[in-house]
Amino acid sequence: MRKIIAIIMFILLCFGSAHAYVTELKPLDQLITTPMGKVKPRKQHLYPAITWAADQVAINANGSALETQPGSIFDQHGLNFKILWLDTFQKMVEMFIAGEIWMLRATLDQAVLAAPVGARNPETTLVGFWQYSFSEGGDRFTVKPGVKSFKDLLKGEIAMMAWGPHMGFIAKLAKDNGVSIKDLKFRFTKELFKGEKDNPRAEFYDPNVLGSLVISPDSDKLKSAEFGVEGAWDMYDTGQANTLISDMIFVRKDFYEAHPEIVEKTLMSLFISEYQMHSIYASAGDDLTKLLEASARILLESPDADEEAVNIAKDMWNLDMRTTGFAGNVRYFADKKWLRNFDNMQAEFQDLFMEWGLITQKVNIEQAYWNYGKMRDKLIAAGLTGIDNIKIPKFDTRKVKAAIKKAEQEGTIDQKVIFSFSAQFLPNRSDFPIEKYEDKMWEFLEKLATYSGAPVRIVAISDTTAFVQCFRAKFLQAKKELQAGKRKSISLSELTSSCDDVRVAALNTSRQRAQDVMDKVYEWVKTNGKEKGIRILPEQFTVEGYGIEKPCAGVHPKYGIPNTPKTPEDQANCRRVDFEFLGIPGEATEHENINLDDLLGDQEINLTK
Repeated sequence: MRKIIAIIMFILLCFGSAHAYVTELKPLDQLITTPMGKVKPRKQHLYPAITWAADQVAINANGSALETQPGSIFDQHGLNFKILWLDTFQKMVEMFIAGEIWMLRATLDQAVLAAPVGARNPETTLVGFWQYSFSEGGDRFTVKPGVKSFKDLLKGEIAMMAWGPHMGFIAKLAKDNGVSIKDLKFRFTKELFKGEKDNPRAEFYDPNVLGSLVISPDSDKLKSAEFGVEGAWDMYDTGQANTLISDMIFVRKDFYEAHPEIVEKTLMSLFISEYQMHSIYASAGDDLTKLLEASARILLESPDADEEAVNIAKDMWNLDMRTTGFAGNVRYFADKKWLRNFDNMQAEFQDLFMEWGLITQKVNIEQAYWNYGKMRDKLIAAGLTGIDNIKIPKFDTRKVKAAIKKAEQEGTIDQKVIFSFSAQFLPNRSDFPIEKYEDKMWEFLEKLATYSGAPVRIVAISDTTAFVQCFRAKFLQAKKELQAGKRKSISLSELTSSCDDVRVAALNTSRQRAQDVMDKVYEWVKTNGKEKGIRILPEQFTVEGYGIEKPCAGVHPKYGIPNTPKTPEDQANCRRVDFEFLGIPGEATEHENINLDDLLGDQEINLTK
C-alpha cells in the first residue's frame, strides 16, 4: 500500500500544475535575436559546463573546484576559469553570441542547430576544437511496455528536452527505422532532468507519452520498482549507438583568431586532465573523493554533495561514456577516412535537421587546426604515455593557411601557383561537373607526380546580385518611411543586417561548392592515380568559401556595399571556384547591374553608416 501511495504522490507532484512543454520547435536562428557583442575582457574566463560525466575533466583541471585553484592544471598553464553550469542550451547560445562566454559546450548535433545563429556574423562563427567524449550508455530512449517497434511510437507522443543533446539521436533513430521525423509527435520540455516537472522523466507518466529521451539516472528511475512504470524498457541507448552523441567544446572564431594561445593552452590542459582522470578513478583515494564532491555540487546541483549525488557522479563516469583523449581527438578531427569523423557527422546532422525543418540552411562549422605532432611531444613531456605511435596527419592545414595568408599580404600568391583552373557554377547549384574538366584533371595529375608535397587551395566566391537586390528593396522601403515621417534617418548597417539571410545563404553555397570540388578531385585522383603510383591526402587540401565577403566586382568606395557584376558574363564568373596547386610548405538567377550611386546618392536623405 505504501508503494502505491508513493507512486500516486509522485504522479500528482509531476502533474499537479500546468505543463510548460511545447509540441513544435522553430529553428534557433528564428528564436534567438541577441545582438552580437565582442568578447568582454576578463581576468577570469567563464567555462560553460553541463550535466555530463565528461565535464568532470574540466572540474579536475580547475582543481576540483568552481574557480581555478593554485597549482591546478589550468593554473599551471596560466589560465583562470570559473565554471558556469548551463544546462539550458538556448541561454548558452545567447551568451555566446553576446560575448559573455567565448566557449560553447554542446553536442555536435546541438552545434549544428546553433550554427546558423553564429553565422550571422563572422566573429561568432563556431569553431570546434575539443571532443570530450562519445556517449556510451549514458543516453537512453525509454519506452512504455506496449511499444514493441519504433513505428508503434506513431500512436502517441515522445518527450524530450527542447534543443537538448538528444535531437540528433531521435532524428537518426527515426531515419534508420524508416519513419519520417515529421510524423512523430513530441513534447519538448524546458529541462533535461532537473526538478520534478517539465522534464522528459516527469512527462513519461502521462498516458499519452509512449517514450522519453533521458539520461541514465532518469532511465533507471523510470524502470525502478519504486517509482517506475512496470514493463518500461530501453528501446535504444548509446551503448549500442556509441558514436552518435559527440560531446564537444566550440570557440568563437574571433576569439580563436585573436587568442590562439589561450585556446591551445585550454586544449592542452584538457588533454592532461583527461589522462589524469583515469588514474584518479583507479586509485579511488582522496583526489577522487574531492573530485566527486565538486562534481556533485557543480553538475548535479547538490550544495552539500550528498551521498546520492556523489554516487551518480561516479556511476556517470564509469558507465555513461568514453572520453576520447588525445588519440581520439586526432582521429575525430584529422582522419578524413574515418566515417564518424567531425566533418562526416556534421553533414549527417545537417541532412537530418533539414528534413525535420529545424534548420533552413546548412551552415558548416569550422574546426581548429593544430600541429598535433608538436602537441604530442609536449604531452609526452608532461607525462602522458601511449601516444607516441599515434599517426599524425602529414599536412598541417593551419600552417598552410598561415603561409597562404602571408603570401596574399605580400602580393606574392600568384608566384606560388604551380597549376590552377577555375570552375563556374549555375545559380544556387553546388554540384561540380568534374567530367567537364577531364583535361585539367590529367594535367593536375601530371603536376602532382612531381610536386606531391604541395598543398591544394580551393577558394569559392558567390554572386552579389541577390544581396544587393535585397538591400535595394530594404532601402526603397526605408526611403518611403523616411518621406512619410516614420523614421528620422536610414542606417546602412541596419539595412545590410536585414539581408543577412541572403549573405549566409551565399556563404553556405560557396562552401558547399568548394567542398564538392575537393571531394570529387580527391576521388578522381584516388581512382586514376592508383596505377601510376600517385596519390593525394585529404589533409593536403585547404577549402575556403567566402560567399560575398570577397566580391568579385569590388565594394563601392563610398557606401561599402558590394557592387553587382556589370555583365551576365561577369556574373557567371562570380559564381566560381578557383583550384590552385601551390608551391608553399543565395544568388540571383538573372543578371542585373545595380548602380549604387543612383540608388543612394539622394542628397536630401539623412543616410548613416
